[in-house]
Amino acid sequence: MKEATLQTAMGHWLKAEGSRFFNSTAVFELKIEKTHRFAFNKVKQHQVEGLQRAQDGLYHKITDAPIFSGQQTRFTAKKPFDCVYFTECRPFVVLMFYIPRAKKVIHVIPIGEYLQIVEGHDKKSITDLELRQKWHLRSYMRRYDITKYFRADAGKQS
Repeated sequence: MKEATLQTAMGHWLKAEGSRFFNSTAVFELKIEKTHRFAFNKVKQHQVEGLQRAQDGLYHKITDAPIFSGQQTRFTAKKPFDCVYFTECRPFVVLMFYIPRAKKVIHVIPIGEYLQIVEGHDKKSITDLELRQKWHLRSYMRRYDITKYFRADAGKQS
């Protein structure tokens, strides 16, 4: 399981059900943990700062990337537009503890809440169980089962 796989499934989930859960623009930093403990330093400082800046407004230029990585050509993949500016984004850290052949459950944690967990936790990492215990104490942390969005045909319309 790679972060790109989670990103694809997250995209399918957000397109299908996102409006039920997010009533405004949201930005996400996705993390997969393949061990039983997630080290807080896996969310890098520049990622935290980017999520925090998104609350006030976020400008992003869509890069003119080649169709294939490392491609030595001037042709690029078509992009919908050159740049985007979002105001009042809701920033989240999305964490999935990956267990092969198990349900794919994500923790969607607002950045402010994530920083409080990091600051208030007595260790430099956290387990799924510890996170779920903290989740029960806080109404604005959410867990979602997105297993069905990991199928190869999840994004296809019938």
